[in-house]
Amino acid sequence: MEGNPVNRKRLFLKKARKKKNWSQKQMAEFLNISRSYYSAIENGFRDPSLKLAVAISDLLDLDVRRFIS
Repeated sequence: MEGNPVNRKRLFLKKARKKKNWSQKQMAEFLNISRSYYSAIENGFRDPSLKLAVAISDLLDLDVRRFIS
C-alpha cells in the first residue's frame, strides 16, 4: 500500500483528521455523507467532487490543492 501514490496522497487527510481528534464517522456527519464514502475518499478509492473537496479542506484547515496535486 505504501507504494501506491493514491494511498500516499490521501494520508494527509487521516493525519489532519486525527490531529482534530475526529473519527471518520464525525467527518461524514459534518459533511452530510456516509462514513463509508468518506472512508473511500480518505483511503484513495474515491475522488470527492470539487465542492466536497473544498468542504473537507475547510473542515481540516487544508489547502484544497492537496486533492489535485
